[in-house]
Amino acid sequence: MSKPATAHLKAALSKESGQPRNSIDDDIKTAEDKAMEQTFTKLEADLAVIKADLATIKSLYATKADLAQAIAELRSEISAKIDRMQGELHTLKTSGDTLKAEFDKFRTEFNQLRAEFNQLTTAFNQLTAEFTKWCMQIDLKFDLIRADTKAQILEAKNTIILWIVSTVLFAQLVPALLKQLGP
Repeated sequence: MSKPATAHLKAALSKESGQPRNSIDDDIKTAEDKAMEQTFTKLEADLAVIKADLATIKSLYATKADLAQAIAELRSEISAKIDRMQGELHTLKTSGDTLKAEFDKFRTEFNQLRAEFNQLTTAFNQLTAEFTKWCMQIDLKFDLIRADTKAQILEAKNTIILWIVSTVLFAQLVPALLKQLGP
């Protein structure tokens, strides 16, 4: 305890012991005691506030053990996440390799299809050339048939004209011949 608190206690004891008191001294001591008591009360109140603040601070702030536990938890979580990410990365790499293999297979099949398409294009071009040649041959045959038909028509026309002319001539000559041979 501090000296003023001790003096205050002594004064309180002397009042109780029944010893005669000096009134001036007692008044000074009483004023000092009151001042001391107020100071002591204020200090007690301040100490209570400080204790409450310390309790609050202790409840809000972590201790070394709390920090060590939090660090251990963070390390285990980070380690688990790293392991999971490595697993996912491995899965992605495997998927990427699979996709690459599938793409290579697709590329090979596409090249085969391109080669087959080129063969079909070549065959189509050959068929087109043969069809064009065949159409030209048919056109030539039709032209020959038309020419033959025209020649035959012309020959038939000439034959008909000749027959008509012969018939007309014969029709004119028959009466004249009959007159000369006749009656």
